[in-house]
Amino acid sequence: MARQTKLWSILAAIAALFIVLTACRAPVSAPAPATPAPAGATAAAPVDEWQKVTEAAQKDGKVTLYVSAISPVAIQAVTDAFKSKYGITIEWVQGTGPSNLEKIKNEQAAKAYTADLYFFGASIGWAAKEAKALVPMPDLPAAREQGVWRTNPYAFDSKDKVFVVTIDESPPGGQASFVNTKLVPPEKEPKSWQDLLDPQWKGKILMTDPSVAGPGSDIFTHFRRAGVLTTEYFEKLAKQNPGFTRDYRGHIDAVGRGDYLIGIGGAFGIFAPPLVDAGLPVKPVFLKEGVQVAYMVFTMVANAPHPNAGRLFVNWVLTKEGQTVWNQAAQAVSLRTDVPNFAPPYLRIPPDVRRIPYEWDSLTQENQEIKDGVAAKIFGIK
Repeated sequence: MARQTKLWSILAAIAALFIVLTACRAPVSAPAPATPAPAGATAAAPVDEWQKVTEAAQKDGKVTLYVSAISPVAIQAVTDAFKSKYGITIEWVQGTGPSNLEKIKNEQAAKAYTADLYFFGASIGWAAKEAKALVPMPDLPAAREQGVWRTNPYAFDSKDKVFVVTIDESPPGGQASFVNTKLVPPEKEPKSWQDLLDPQWKGKILMTDPSVAGPGSDIFTHFRRAGVLTTEYFEKLAKQNPGFTRDYRGHIDAVGRGDYLIGIGGAFGIFAPPLVDAGLPVKPVFLKEGVQVAYMVFTMVANAPHPNAGRLFVNWVLTKEGQTVWNQAAQAVSLRTDVPNFAPPYLRIPPDVRRIPYEWDSLTQENQEIKDGVAAKIFGIK
């Protein structure tokens, strides 16, 4: 009996050794290669961590956006879709890029924090960074999706994670001129920036104020850096006695009413589509020397009271769902290749028109020229 027990023990030991040796010889699968991150990005949050962000955002219950140049139609569509999906309310505080930045700076100084996100045109980016009231956006899962981006969402300033989120080649915004179609017949439409110097347009041009950050200052600085226009050109344009405005929607209305015949700058592609649909007689004209493609960016405000809701919102805006909702309502072009082009034909830049990209050096120069009052002196702006 003892001998039988000993035999069974030996056989069991041999079987166990065989199992161990077999396991050691089993091939080990190599780990899947990591998906490369966009330039300047950190590792994406794991799924369970992002779930925690989502839950914390829903506890926030609200996100406050300080925004410029967004159509009311897009605001309503985005608000409804985001609340339906997450139960989070969006509060939109509208103003110009510079005025909203001043609000944010004042809040930071008073430690009375309201803004979570700041949405602005690229031209004010340098001033916003100098204000030190913004913080880098934490990494977002949607921004790391591979093979879907025509323009890297980190591309504006990857180091500090300032995200380009909605606008690629359309709307042309401040980089296009536009005309009153009833009072400017096709044969008289300006085809070149030089055409705007024709005496027939004296006193009939309304410009976005080039002395503050925005579409007007973009044209003044960036077009000179790109060699499209010169300082002498703007000195001649000043002799046309143009009017000036900082009201993007009012800019389009004024030309549509016939108060002026030509608009330069503004945010035509953002505010014009519903006005055109309602019968306002305006259209963009793409001047042959070039147009500048507009970018709008989101950043996180320092000491944001609802940081998780802000992060969740920007991530959603970058998803296919968010980009579809936003760009369909805004009639704009998404950054994503898997979202249709919703821009109406009249807003699409002709292929033979030069596109002038934003460059950080140009933004730096623009900020300095605004401080020095270069455009204000040329145009006599007080």
